[in-house]
Amino acid sequence: MAVNPMQRKANNSFLLGVLITLLITGAIIALLFLQVSKLNKEKQIMEAKKTYAYVLTEPVRSGEIINGENFMQVEVNKDAIPANAITSKADLENYALCDSEGRQIIAQTDEATGTTKYILIISPEQRPELKLDEATGSYYYESQSNGNTQKVSVKLDTATIIAKVDMDAKTLVTASMITTGELLTADVRKQEYNIIELPTQIETGEFVDIRLRLPSGQDYIVVSHKEVTMPQINGINSEKCVWLNLNELEILNMSSAIVEAFKMNGSKIYATRYVEAGSQNASPTYIPSDDVIRLMQKDTNIVQEAKNALFARTQTDKNVIRNPINKAVDNEDAEDNLKEKVQAEIQSLQDEREKYLESLGM
Repeated sequence: MAVNPMQRKANNSFLLGVLITLLITGAIIALLFLQVSKLNKEKQIMEAKKTYAYVLTEPVRSGEIINGENFMQVEVNKDAIPANAITSKADLENYALCDSEGRQIIAQTDEATGTTKYILIISPEQRPELKLDEATGSYYYESQSNGNTQKVSVKLDTATIIAKVDMDAKTLVTASMITTGELLTADVRKQEYNIIELPTQIETGEFVDIRLRLPSGQDYIVVSHKEVTMPQINGINSEKCVWLNLNELEILNMSSAIVEAFKMNGSKIYATRYVEAGSQNASPTYIPSDDVIRLMQKDTNIVQEAKNALFARTQTDKNVIRNPINKAVDNEDAEDNLKEKVQAEIQSLQDEREKYLESLGM
């Protein structure tokens, strides 16, 4: 059957339209496929870069203890955070894990095997691996002595995590922002003092050095880097009293310094505040009297490590430090000054106690 030219032309146009439609559709499908592939690749890249980091839930001040509740885990991009960001719970535990002597223990995980080993930081050069004694369940490290290998037992403990700088809430925490705090030993006690000259605007939670200034102008750190608590009466900070957490050695140091300050007219015990308590450190420069040192050496509450440190200082600095103090204390009015100022201290404590009881309605 013959097809007229008009019908043939219409059929050809239809077929051409179908072909063009198929080509356009194929191009669109190919474009969509490429787009989906690109999105999938980008998603895979984003997933590969995804990690978790820790931020603070509330502001903290330099030197303040940070608890586990102060940290919150958030999802972040690896490329958007510093290399030393705290990204795992293990990172935080490394700052809190230590032995009974306060030496830090860090966990190291082998990514290939997934095994974790613990390293005791004795010094930059001494970093032995802790091993588990299967028989006793306790940890030890191996020490070489005279060609022999000895097992040294290690008791694990936990320390506090300290903020090195002031940080706002939602701050991304990095390793340079936190440090390991002091281990709370069994001999720590809350001591109350009312003879320390305090800065005019000191608040609870700030860190101070307690110093002894002699009439000659010489100045010594008696105890260092201590957080203060200001007792309150009717919601108002005490004008004279302050609480400090001190260990046995520090308590005896303070007692010796106070007695010697009382004996010297023109001397004083005073507190100085830290600017950035988390990153600033200090060590005592004051050496107590011979009688107090002998007492410290016999005191079983003072750990041997602290005794050794005190003994080392007395060997190198004793004459330089003690001679000016002994000279200033050795005067005919010393005992009278001591009695007078002890009575004044007792009276001040009694007055403060009466104010406190009155605030309770007693």
